[in-house]
Amino acid sequence: HRALRALLAGRFPEGEQLARDALDLGERGRSEEASQYHVMQQFTLLREQGRLDELDELEPTLRGFAQRYPVLPFYRAALALLHTDLGRETEARAEFEQLARNGFDALPKNLAWLGTLALLTEVCASLRDEGRAAELYDLVLPYADHNVVLDWAIVSFGAASRFLGLLASTAGRLDEAERHFDRAIQANSAMGATPYAAHTQRDLASALLTRDDRGDRERTLELLSASRATAERLEMKGLAQAATSLLAALGAAPEAAATPRLEREARPANLFRREGEYWAIAFEGQSFTLKDSKGIRYLARLLAQPGSELFALDLVTGGAGQATEMPAPGARERAEAGLQVSGPGDAGELLDPQAKEAYRRRVEDLRDELEEAESFNDPERAAKAREEMDFLARELSAAVGLGGRDRKAASAAERARVNATRAIRAAIERIAEHCPPLGSHLEATIRTGMFCSYNPDPRMPTAWRF
Repeated sequence: HRALRALLAGRFPEGEQLARDALDLGERGRSEEASQYHVMQQFTLLREQGRLDELDELEPTLRGFAQRYPVLPFYRAALALLHTDLGRETEARAEFEQLARNGFDALPKNLAWLGTLALLTEVCASLRDEGRAAELYDLVLPYADHNVVLDWAIVSFGAASRFLGLLASTAGRLDEAERHFDRAIQANSAMGATPYAAHTQRDLASALLTRDDRGDRERTLELLSASRATAERLEMKGLAQAATSLLAALGAAPEAAATPRLEREARPANLFRREGEYWAIAFEGQSFTLKDSKGIRYLARLLAQPGSELFALDLVTGGAGQATEMPAPGARERAEAGLQVSGPGDAGELLDPQAKEAYRRRVEDLRDELEEAESFNDPERAAKAREEMDFLARELSAAVGLGGRDRKAASAAERARVNATRAIRAAIERIAEHCPPLGSHLEATIRTGMFCSYNPDPRMPTAWRF
Protein backbone atom coordinates (compact mmCIF):
# COMPACT_ATOMS: atom_id res chain seq x y z
CA HIS A 1 0.00 0.00 0.00
CA ARG A 2 2.89 2.38 0.73
CA ALA A 3 4.31 1.60 -2.71
CA LEU A 4 0.92 2.37 -4.26
CA ARG A 5 0.79 5.74 -2.48
CA ALA A 6 4.33 6.64 -3.55
CA LEU A 7 3.69 5.74 -7.19
CA LEU A 8 0.39 7.63 -7.18
CA ALA A 9 2.15 10.76 -5.88
CA GLY A 10 5.03 10.50 -8.38
CA ARG A 11 7.67 9.51 -5.82
CA PHE A 12 8.97 6.86 -8.18
CA PRO A 13 12.35 5.94 -6.60
CA GLU A 14 10.64 5.53 -3.24
CA GLY A 15 7.82 3.52 -4.83
CA GLU A 16 10.29 1.22 -6.57
CA GLN A 17 12.13 0.50 -3.32
CA LEU A 18 8.90 -0.10 -1.40
CA ALA A 19 7.68 -2.46 -4.13
CA ARG A 20 10.92 -4.44 -3.79
CA ASP A 21 10.54 -4.50 0.00
CA ALA A 22 6.97 -5.78 -0.38
CA LEU A 23 8.18 -8.51 -2.73
CA ASP A 24 10.90 -9.56 -0.26
CA LEU A 25 8.41 -9.71 2.62
CA GLY A 26 5.91 -11.62 0.52
CA GLU A 27 8.48 -14.17 -0.60
CA ARG A 28 9.66 -14.71 2.98
CA GLY A 29 6.03 -15.29 3.92
CA ARG A 30 5.59 -17.64 0.93
CA SER A 31 2.87 -15.46 -0.55
CA GLU A 32 1.83 -16.57 -4.02
CA GLU A 33 0.46 -13.11 -4.77
CA ALA A 34 3.67 -11.23 -3.95
CA SER A 35 5.26 -11.69 -7.37
CA GLN A 36 1.99 -10.87 -9.15
CA TYR A 37 1.54 -7.63 -7.24
CA HIS A 38 5.18 -6.67 -7.79
CA VAL A 39 4.90 -7.20 -11.55
CA MET A 40 1.96 -4.80 -11.81
CA GLN A 41 3.67 -2.18 -9.65
CA GLN A 42 6.83 -2.55 -11.72
CA PHE A 43 4.78 -2.37 -14.93
CA THR A 44 3.24 0.92 -13.77
CA LEU A 45 6.59 2.36 -12.68
CA LEU A 46 8.43 1.46 -15.90
CA ARG A 47 5.65 2.96 -18.05
CA GLU A 48 5.67 6.21 -16.11
CA GLN A 49 9.45 6.54 -16.27
CA GLY A 50 9.66 5.55 -19.95
CA ARG A 51 12.03 2.65 -19.24
CA LEU A 52 10.95 0.80 -22.38
CA ASP A 53 13.76 -1.78 -22.52
CA GLU A 54 12.91 -2.98 -19.02
CA LEU A 55 9.21 -2.84 -19.85
CA ASP A 56 9.81 -5.14 -22.80
CA GLU A 57 11.48 -7.63 -20.44
CA LEU A 58 8.20 -7.94 -18.50
CA GLU A 59 6.37 -9.29 -21.57
CA PRO A 60 7.00 -13.04 -20.91
CA THR A 61 5.97 -12.68 -17.27
CA LEU A 62 2.75 -10.84 -18.12
CA ARG A 63 1.96 -13.39 -20.81
CA GLY A 64 2.55 -16.24 -18.38
CA PHE A 65 0.24 -14.69 -15.79
CA ALA A 66 -2.41 -14.02 -18.47
CA GLN A 67 -2.42 -17.68 -19.44
CA ARG A 68 -2.27 -18.93 -15.86
CA TYR A 69 -5.00 -16.68 -14.46
CA PRO A 70 -7.75 -16.26 -17.10
CA VAL A 71 -10.14 -14.94 -14.42
CA LEU A 72 -7.79 -11.95 -14.02
CA PRO A 73 -7.97 -10.32 -17.46
CA PHE A 74 -6.01 -7.27 -16.34
CA TYR A 75 -2.82 -9.22 -17.13
CA ARG A 76 -3.86 -9.54 -20.77
CA ALA A 77 -4.99 -5.89 -20.79
CA ALA A 78 -1.58 -4.89 -19.40
CA LEU A 79 0.06 -7.01 -22.09
CA ALA A 80 -1.92 -5.17 -24.77
CA LEU A 81 -0.92 -1.82 -23.26
CA LEU A 82 2.73 -2.89 -23.14
CA HIS A 83 2.57 -3.56 -26.88
CA THR A 84 1.04 -0.11 -27.56
CA ASP A 85 3.79 1.57 -25.55
CA LEU A 86 6.41 -0.31 -27.57
CA GLY A 87 4.75 0.55 -30.90
CA ARG A 88 3.56 -2.98 -31.65
CA GLU A 89 0.06 -2.14 -32.86
CA THR A 90 -0.60 -5.56 -34.43
CA GLU A 91 0.17 -7.43 -31.21
CA ALA A 92 -1.79 -4.88 -29.16
CA ARG A 93 -4.79 -5.27 -31.44
CA ALA A 94 -4.66 -9.07 -31.15
CA GLU A 95 -4.73 -8.98 -27.33
CA PHE A 96 -7.42 -6.29 -27.34
CA GLU A 97 -9.66 -8.29 -29.70
CA GLN A 98 -9.25 -11.43 -27.62
CA LEU A 99 -10.59 -9.58 -24.57
CA ALA A 100 -13.39 -7.99 -26.61
CA ARG A 101 -14.57 -11.08 -28.47
CA ASN A 102 -17.58 -11.70 -26.16
CA GLY A 103 -18.06 -8.04 -25.27
CA PHE A 104 -16.23 -6.29 -22.44
CA ASP A 105 -19.29 -6.69 -20.21
CA ALA A 106 -18.60 -10.45 -20.19
CA LEU A 107 -15.23 -9.97 -18.42
CA PRO A 108 -15.17 -11.17 -14.78
CA LYS A 109 -16.58 -8.51 -12.46
CA ASN A 110 -14.13 -8.96 -9.62
CA LEU A 111 -11.88 -6.58 -7.68
CA ALA A 112 -9.87 -5.92 -10.84
CA TRP A 113 -12.92 -4.94 -12.95
CA LEU A 114 -12.47 -1.17 -13.00
CA GLY A 115 -8.68 -1.39 -13.24
CA THR A 116 -9.02 -3.70 -16.24
CA LEU A 117 -11.38 -1.25 -17.95
CA ALA A 118 -8.87 1.56 -17.33
CA LEU A 119 -6.05 -0.40 -18.98
CA LEU A 120 -8.33 -1.30 -21.90
CA THR A 121 -9.30 2.36 -22.25
CA GLU A 122 -5.69 3.37 -22.86
CA VAL A 123 -5.31 0.62 -25.44
CA CYS A 124 -8.60 1.61 -27.12
CA ALA A 125 -7.51 5.26 -27.32
CA SER A 126 -4.14 4.29 -28.75
CA LEU A 127 -5.82 2.08 -31.40
CA ARG A 128 -8.39 4.86 -32.10
CA ASP A 129 -11.23 2.30 -31.95
CA GLU A 130 -14.37 4.49 -31.93
CA GLY A 131 -16.84 1.60 -31.74
CA ARG A 132 -15.21 -0.08 -28.78
CA ALA A 133 -14.74 3.32 -27.11
CA ALA A 134 -18.53 3.74 -26.94
CA GLU A 135 -18.89 0.26 -25.40
CA LEU A 136 -16.23 0.91 -22.77
CA TYR A 137 -17.63 4.36 -22.02
CA ASP A 138 -21.00 2.91 -20.94
CA LEU A 139 -19.22 0.45 -18.62
CA VAL A 140 -16.96 3.06 -16.98
CA LEU A 141 -19.63 5.78 -16.65
CA PRO A 142 -21.16 4.43 -13.37
CA TYR A 143 -17.73 4.99 -11.75
CA ALA A 144 -17.36 8.63 -12.84
CA ASP A 145 -16.97 9.85 -9.25
CA HIS A 146 -14.54 7.10 -8.23
CA ASN A 147 -10.81 6.51 -8.37
CA VAL A 148 -9.40 3.50 -10.19
CA VAL A 149 -7.66 0.97 -7.94
CA LEU A 150 -6.51 -2.38 -9.32
CA ASP A 151 -7.37 -5.53 -7.39
CA TRP A 152 -6.23 -5.52 -3.72
CA ALA A 153 -4.85 -1.97 -3.96
CA ILE A 154 -1.87 -3.00 -6.08
CA VAL A 155 -1.76 0.24 -8.06
CA SER A 156 -4.06 3.20 -8.59
CA PHE A 157 -4.59 4.94 -11.93
CA GLY A 158 -6.21 8.08 -10.50
CA ALA A 159 -9.63 9.50 -11.27
CA ALA A 160 -11.97 7.39 -13.40
CA SER A 161 -13.17 10.57 -15.11
CA ARG A 162 -9.85 10.71 -16.98
CA PHE A 163 -10.66 7.43 -18.70
CA LEU A 164 -14.16 8.66 -19.55
CA GLY A 165 -12.48 11.67 -21.17
CA LEU A 166 -10.20 9.41 -23.20
CA LEU A 167 -13.14 7.31 -24.39
CA ALA A 168 -15.30 10.33 -25.23
CA SER A 169 -12.39 11.89 -27.12
CA THR A 170 -11.75 8.66 -29.05
CA ALA A 171 -15.45 8.54 -29.99
CA GLY A 172 -15.25 12.13 -31.26
CA ARG A 173 -17.37 13.67 -28.46
CA LEU A 174 -14.88 16.41 -27.68
CA ASP A 175 -17.06 18.75 -25.60
CA GLU A 176 -17.99 15.82 -23.39
CA ALA A 177 -14.35 14.80 -23.19
CA GLU A 178 -13.38 18.29 -22.05
CA ARG A 179 -15.84 18.12 -19.13
CA HIS A 180 -14.50 14.74 -18.01
CA PHE A 181 -10.87 15.82 -18.32
CA ASP A 182 -11.47 19.01 -16.33
CA ARG A 183 -13.08 16.96 -13.61
CA ALA A 184 -10.17 14.51 -13.61
CA ILE A 185 -7.54 17.27 -13.39
CA GLN A 186 -9.31 18.69 -10.36
CA ALA A 187 -9.74 15.29 -8.68
CA ASN A 188 -6.19 14.09 -9.34
CA SER A 189 -4.68 17.38 -8.19
CA ALA A 190 -6.79 17.42 -5.03
CA MET A 191 -5.60 13.98 -3.92
CA GLY A 192 -1.97 14.55 -4.87
CA ALA A 193 -1.99 12.16 -7.85
CA THR A 194 0.45 14.47 -9.62
CA PRO A 195 1.46 12.11 -12.48
CA TYR A 196 -2.15 11.48 -13.46
CA ALA A 197 -3.01 15.17 -13.27
CA ALA A 198 -0.14 15.75 -15.74
CA HIS A 199 -1.34 12.92 -17.99
CA THR A 200 -4.84 14.40 -18.01
CA GLN A 201 -3.50 17.84 -18.91
CA ARG A 202 -1.81 16.29 -21.94
CA ASP A 203 -4.98 14.32 -22.81
CA LEU A 204 -7.14 17.44 -22.63
CA ALA A 205 -4.62 19.43 -24.69
CA SER A 206 -4.79 16.79 -27.40
CA ALA A 207 -8.60 16.92 -27.44
CA LEU A 208 -8.62 20.73 -27.61
CA LEU A 209 -6.06 20.66 -30.41
CA THR A 210 -8.39 18.37 -32.38
CA ARG A 211 -11.46 20.54 -31.67
CA ASP A 212 -9.63 23.80 -32.44
CA ASP A 213 -12.36 26.16 -31.25
CA ARG A 214 -11.83 29.74 -30.21
CA GLY A 215 -9.41 29.93 -27.26
CA ASP A 216 -8.45 26.24 -27.53
CA ARG A 217 -4.95 26.94 -28.83
CA GLU A 218 -4.02 29.23 -25.92
CA ARG A 219 -5.30 26.76 -23.34
CA THR A 220 -3.58 23.90 -25.15
CA LEU A 221 -0.24 25.67 -24.81
CA GLU A 222 -0.78 26.20 -21.06
CA LEU A 223 -1.86 22.60 -20.47
CA LEU A 224 1.05 21.14 -22.42
CA SER A 225 3.56 23.40 -20.71
CA ALA A 226 2.23 22.42 -17.28
CA SER A 227 2.20 18.74 -18.21
CA ARG A 228 5.75 18.84 -19.53
CA ALA A 229 7.04 20.74 -16.51
CA THR A 230 5.61 18.09 -14.17
CA ALA A 231 6.88 15.25 -16.36
CA GLU A 232 10.40 16.67 -16.41
CA ARG A 233 10.38 17.25 -12.66
CA LEU A 234 9.23 13.69 -11.96
CA GLU A 235 11.42 12.23 -14.76
CA MET A 236 8.45 10.82 -16.70
CA LYS A 237 10.25 10.53 -20.02
CA GLY A 238 7.35 9.28 -22.13
CA LEU A 239 4.96 12.01 -21.05
CA ALA A 240 7.63 14.70 -21.38
CA GLN A 241 8.37 13.60 -24.97
CA ALA A 242 4.65 13.46 -25.87
CA ALA A 243 4.03 16.96 -24.51
CA THR A 244 7.13 18.30 -26.27
CA SER A 245 6.01 16.77 -29.58
CA LEU A 246 2.60 18.42 -29.36
CA LEU A 247 4.19 21.76 -28.46
CA ALA A 248 6.45 21.44 -31.48
CA ALA A 249 3.43 20.69 -33.67
CA LEU A 250 1.90 23.94 -32.43
CA GLY A 251 5.06 25.80 -33.35
CA ALA A 252 5.60 26.93 -29.75
CA ALA A 253 9.00 28.46 -29.06
CA PRO A 254 10.84 26.43 -26.41
CA GLU A 255 11.46 29.43 -24.18
CA ALA A 256 7.81 30.47 -24.35
CA ALA A 257 6.51 27.00 -23.64
CA ALA A 258 8.97 26.05 -20.93
CA THR A 259 6.71 27.25 -18.12
CA PRO A 260 2.93 27.70 -17.90
CA ARG A 261 1.67 31.27 -18.16
CA LEU A 262 0.50 31.29 -14.55
CA GLU A 263 4.00 30.30 -13.43
CA ARG A 264 5.59 33.10 -15.47
CA GLU A 265 3.40 35.74 -13.87
CA ALA A 266 4.53 37.39 -10.66
CA ARG A 267 3.28 35.53 -7.61
CA PRO A 268 3.21 36.51 -3.95
CA ALA A 269 5.94 35.12 -1.71
CA ASN A 270 5.22 31.88 0.13
CA LEU A 271 3.60 32.45 3.51
CA PHE A 272 3.50 30.43 6.75
CA ARG A 273 2.13 32.76 9.43
CA ARG A 274 0.16 32.17 12.62
CA GLU A 275 -2.91 34.35 13.04
CA GLY A 276 -4.56 33.50 16.36
CA GLU A 277 -5.89 29.94 16.34
CA TYR A 278 -5.24 29.55 12.61
CA TRP A 279 -2.28 29.60 10.26
CA ALA A 280 -2.34 31.54 6.99
CA ILE A 281 -0.43 29.51 4.39
CA ALA A 282 0.36 30.36 0.76
CA PHE A 283 2.47 28.43 -1.72
CA GLU A 284 2.93 29.01 -5.45
CA GLY A 285 -0.15 31.19 -5.67
CA GLN A 286 -2.46 28.92 -3.64
CA SER A 287 -3.69 30.23 -0.27
CA PHE A 288 -5.55 28.53 2.57
CA THR A 289 -5.83 28.46 6.37
CA LEU A 290 -5.37 25.63 8.86
CA LYS A 291 -6.29 25.35 12.51
CA ASP A 292 -3.30 25.43 14.84
CA SER A 293 -1.72 22.11 15.82
CA LYS A 294 1.61 20.87 17.19
CA GLY A 295 2.65 19.56 13.80
CA ILE A 296 2.02 22.89 12.11
CA ARG A 297 4.09 24.67 14.77
CA TYR A 298 6.94 22.19 14.32
CA LEU A 299 6.85 22.76 10.55
CA ALA A 300 6.97 26.52 11.05
CA ARG A 301 10.16 26.21 13.10
CA LEU A 302 11.77 23.98 10.48
CA LEU A 303 10.79 26.24 7.58
CA ALA A 304 12.24 29.23 9.43
CA GLN A 305 15.64 27.49 9.69
CA PRO A 306 16.32 25.79 6.34
CA GLY A 307 19.27 23.45 6.38
CA SER A 308 19.47 23.38 10.20
CA GLU A 309 19.01 20.20 12.20
CA LEU A 310 16.79 20.57 15.26
CA PHE A 311 16.95 18.01 18.04
CA ALA A 312 13.49 16.38 18.23
CA LEU A 313 13.31 16.79 22.02
CA ASP A 314 14.16 20.47 21.59
CA LEU A 315 11.52 20.79 18.89
CA VAL A 316 8.63 19.35 20.91
CA THR A 317 9.50 21.20 24.13
CA GLY A 318 10.03 24.59 22.49
CA GLY A 319 13.74 24.88 23.28
CA ALA A 320 16.19 26.80 21.14
CA GLY A 321 19.03 24.30 20.95
CA GLN A 322 20.59 23.11 17.71
CA ALA A 323 22.00 19.75 16.77
CA THR A 324 24.99 20.13 19.05
CA GLU A 325 22.90 20.86 22.13
CA MET A 326 21.20 18.32 24.38
CA PRO A 327 18.49 20.35 26.16
CA ALA A 328 16.96 19.28 29.45
CA PRO A 329 13.40 20.67 29.51
CA GLY A 330 11.50 21.08 32.73
CA ALA A 331 8.72 18.83 34.04
CA ARG A 332 5.90 21.07 32.78
CA GLU A 333 7.26 21.19 29.21
CA ARG A 334 7.81 17.43 29.25
CA ALA A 335 4.26 16.77 30.40
CA GLU A 336 2.78 19.09 27.76
CA ALA A 337 4.76 17.26 25.09
CA GLY A 338 3.64 13.83 26.34
CA LEU A 339 7.12 13.00 27.62
CA GLN A 340 6.50 12.46 31.34
CA VAL A 341 8.95 9.83 32.56
CA SER A 342 9.05 7.55 35.58
CA GLY A 343 12.75 7.90 36.16
CA PRO A 344 15.92 9.31 34.67
CA GLY A 345 16.07 8.68 30.95
CA ASP A 346 13.13 6.31 30.54
CA ALA A 347 9.35 6.34 30.24
CA GLY A 348 8.46 3.41 32.49
CA GLU A 349 7.82 -0.26 31.78
CA LEU A 350 6.84 -1.34 28.27
CA LEU A 351 4.05 -3.63 29.53
CA ASP A 352 2.27 -3.55 32.88
CA PRO A 353 1.79 -6.85 34.81
CA GLN A 354 -1.82 -7.24 33.67
CA ALA A 355 -0.84 -6.92 30.01
CA LYS A 356 1.98 -9.42 30.35
CA GLU A 357 -0.31 -11.92 32.04
CA ALA A 358 -2.90 -11.48 29.26
CA TYR A 359 -0.20 -12.10 26.67
CA ARG A 360 0.90 -15.30 28.43
CA ARG A 361 -2.66 -16.59 28.71
CA ARG A 362 -3.20 -15.97 25.01
CA VAL A 363 0.00 -17.87 24.18
CA GLU A 364 -1.30 -20.86 26.16
CA ASP A 365 -4.61 -20.73 24.30
CA LEU A 366 -2.77 -20.57 20.98
CA ARG A 367 -0.66 -23.62 21.88
CA ASP A 368 -3.88 -25.59 22.44
CA GLU A 369 -5.31 -24.24 19.18
CA LEU A 370 -2.15 -25.17 17.27
CA GLU A 371 -2.18 -28.71 18.68
CA GLU A 372 -5.83 -29.13 17.69
CA ALA A 373 -5.26 -27.70 14.18
CA GLU A 374 -2.35 -30.09 13.60
CA SER A 375 -4.39 -33.06 14.81
CA PHE A 376 -7.17 -32.08 12.36
CA ASN A 377 -4.61 -31.59 9.55
CA ASP A 378 -5.64 -27.94 9.14
CA PRO A 379 -2.42 -26.21 7.94
CA GLU A 380 -4.03 -22.78 7.40
CA ARG A 381 -5.38 -22.60 10.95
CA ALA A 382 -2.09 -23.90 12.30
CA ALA A 383 -0.12 -21.29 10.36
CA LYS A 384 -2.29 -18.48 11.74
CA ALA A 385 -1.81 -19.75 15.29
CA ARG A 386 1.98 -19.93 14.84
CA GLU A 387 2.04 -16.41 13.37
CA GLU A 388 0.18 -14.95 16.33
CA MET A 389 2.35 -16.89 18.79
CA ASP A 390 5.49 -15.53 17.13
CA PHE A 391 4.13 -11.99 17.35
CA LEU A 392 3.26 -12.33 21.05
CA ALA A 393 6.62 -13.89 21.78
CA ARG A 394 8.38 -10.92 20.17
CA GLU A 395 6.27 -8.50 22.20
CA LEU A 396 7.06 -10.29 25.45
CA SER A 397 10.75 -10.51 24.56
CA ALA A 398 10.82 -6.77 23.94
CA ALA A 399 9.14 -6.11 27.30
CA VAL A 400 11.05 -8.57 29.51
CA GLY A 401 14.83 -8.70 29.80
CA LEU A 402 17.31 -11.04 31.47
CA GLY A 403 16.09 -12.65 34.65
CA GLY A 404 12.52 -11.61 33.93
CA ARG A 405 13.27 -7.95 34.64
CA ASP A 406 11.01 -5.42 32.90
CA ARG A 407 12.57 -3.46 30.10
CA LYS A 408 12.06 0.29 30.16
CA ALA A 409 10.29 2.12 27.39
CA ALA A 410 12.01 4.58 25.13
CA SER A 411 13.94 7.48 26.54
CA ALA A 412 12.48 10.98 26.51
CA ALA A 413 14.48 11.69 23.36
CA GLU A 414 13.06 8.62 21.64
CA ARG A 415 9.52 9.54 22.68
CA ALA A 416 10.13 13.02 21.31
CA ARG A 417 11.30 11.55 18.01
CA VAL A 418 8.15 9.46 17.69
CA ASN A 419 5.83 12.31 18.71
CA ALA A 420 7.49 14.88 16.46
CA THR A 421 7.50 12.55 13.45
CA ARG A 422 3.85 11.62 13.93
CA ALA A 423 2.75 15.25 14.37
CA ILE A 424 4.77 16.53 11.39
CA ARG A 425 3.53 13.78 9.07
CA ALA A 426 -0.07 14.43 10.10
CA ALA A 427 0.40 18.14 9.44
CA ILE A 428 1.87 17.50 5.98
CA GLU A 429 -1.10 15.27 5.12
CA ARG A 430 -3.50 18.05 6.19
CA ILE A 431 -1.59 20.57 4.09
CA ALA A 432 -1.59 18.26 1.07
CA GLU A 433 -5.38 18.06 1.21
CA HIS A 434 -5.57 21.83 0.70
CA CYS A 435 -2.52 22.32 -1.52
CA PRO A 436 -1.05 19.21 -3.19
CA PRO A 437 2.02 21.07 -4.55
CA LEU A 438 3.00 22.19 -1.06
CA GLY A 439 2.33 18.72 0.29
CA SER A 440 4.69 17.27 -2.31
CA HIS A 441 7.30 19.95 -1.57
CA LEU A 442 7.25 19.19 2.15
CA GLU A 443 7.32 15.43 1.58
CA ALA A 444 10.49 15.89 -0.44
CA THR A 445 12.26 18.39 1.82
CA ILE A 446 11.27 17.66 5.43
CA ARG A 447 13.35 15.09 7.29
CA THR A 448 12.20 13.63 10.60
CA GLY A 449 13.94 11.46 13.16
CA MET A 450 16.01 12.14 16.23
CA PHE A 451 16.98 15.33 14.37
CA CYS A 452 14.49 17.12 12.11
CA SER A 453 15.27 19.51 9.27
CA TYR A 454 13.98 21.34 6.20
CA ASN A 455 16.29 20.90 3.20
CA PRO A 456 15.06 22.66 0.04
CA ASP A 457 17.02 22.21 -3.17
CA PRO A 458 19.68 24.97 -3.15
CA ARG A 459 19.26 25.26 -6.93
CA MET A 460 15.58 26.16 -6.43
CA PRO A 461 15.47 28.25 -3.23
CA THR A 462 12.07 28.60 -1.58
CA ALA A 463 11.55 31.82 0.39
CA TRP A 464 9.03 32.04 3.23
CA ARG A 465 7.38 34.93 5.05
CA PHE A 466 6.33 34.40 8.67
